[in-house]
Amino acid sequence: MAKKSDSAAAVLPEEPATELAMVMDYDFGFTGLEGLDAGDIRTPSILFNLKGKDEETGRLRQLDEFLVTDTGTYHKQLRVALVAMAKSRSFRVFNEDTNRNELICSSYDRKTGTMRRDHPTLAVNEGAVRRCEDCPDAEWFKDKKGKNRKNCNEVFNVFGALLSADLQVESEFLVRFAKTSAPPFTEYLGKHHVKKHPKLRGRDLPLFVYEVLLTLDVDKGGNFARPVLTKGRPLPEETVKRLAELCQTFLEIREEYVKKGEADDARHSTTDVMDTTGESSGGGGGFRQDDFADS
Repeated sequence: MAKKSDSAAAVLPEEPATELAMVMDYDFGFTGLEGLDAGDIRTPSILFNLKGKDEETGRLRQLDEFLVTDTGTYHKQLRVALVAMAKSRSFRVFNEDTNRNELICSSYDRKTGTMRRDHPTLAVNEGAVRRCEDCPDAEWFKDKKGKNRKNCNEVFNVFGALLSADLQVESEFLVRFAKTSAPPFTEYLGKHHVKKHPKLRGRDLPLFVYEVLLTLDVDKGGNFARPVLTKGRPLPEETVKRLAELCQTFLEIREEYVKKGEADDARHSTTDVMDTTGESSGGGGGFRQDDFADS
């Protein structure tokens, strides 16, 4: 018999009861989506820190622009709602011969990683499975310039929706924050959502209650850009309900969404900006990545 989920809660306080809301309170143990895999997901990605020419149009990419993969369009600002996230781990290296990033190893559960190709320096072959906990690629080291680095980094895989000017859902998307792009995201969470519920003391405020404006801030050297997340207007109730439904879908098959985002990253060769601050990529603003509950 289906039972009430311990974690079930209304998206917003005092939301009127509906038949769908009552059904959503139950944990059936299955969803009917179990057969889906990454190849079935058509959600586009939002990419940034792209360099060189667009292979399809020949257009020179700009660091202060986002690319939306399904339309092939570039944007200096995007109006979005953030819906849900999942953390993964990724080890990539830049191949100067091919001028592309190559995925070496990745982990979808942050417990075990799978080698996607042979290790560039260690005797670990493609297909090998390694524990993340004691993996040498997750350890900090100093490079030839004395900079603090580590090969493998946490990635925040964020699922969201593009919004119209009147705050209606237009389409879904995936975006990934890692290394230098992770701190702006975690700082946004800490400022507006982590333990920020206005009525339930000590509880997190759902991601999908605010409009967010996404822009990019190019560093002084002109080598890369960091995302800027600006909280906008509260979203209307009908939009929040729609986003809550999308959130449920993401949570059911989050690993497949992570795989899809990773594949888009590799296909478009997103520039791999190294974090050289000597701190965790999620550090900054008094928060660490581990301060946020696993998802």
